[in-house]
Amino acid sequence: WFADVALLILPCIERPAYFTSVPTWVALIFEILALSILLASFIISMHLQNKRKLLHEAVYPYVFSVVFILSIIDMIIYYILISNTHRYIRWSRPLRVLFPFALQTGQNIRRVIRNILRTLPNIANVMFLFLLSVLTFTLLGVGILKNK
Repeated sequence: WFADVALLILPCIERPAYFTSVPTWVALIFEILALSILLASFIISMHLQNKRKLLHEAVYPYVFSVVFILSIIDMIIYYILISNTHRYIRWSRPLRVLFPFALQTGQNIRRVIRNILRTLPNIANVMFLFLLSVLTFTLLGVGILKNK
């Protein structure tokens, strides 16, 4: 989980960011370290699972591979352009959110989000009834106190 948190906090020190005094090589070292940990975790989980079943039925290994390759490409382009004193905004930042979901350890996160999405209609019904009752009693109060 250290690598996931490191990748999600990394935009705080990358340019353009709030902390602009941090050198660019610090962000690159953090990103390389986090991506290395994630790649090792991915390789270990792929080695321990049934490869035939996993590669034919699951979409998460493909998501991880695509996001990992795009992040590496973006990191290389960023380093080349920054070393030539060009401005460059990392377009792979929004893709970093997919890393916790793409690994086997993200199964619990997917389960939590699935359960939250499953309960949203019930929560919406209760909120609608609550707001309807507040509106009804507000209109009653305005009607009763209008003459005073």
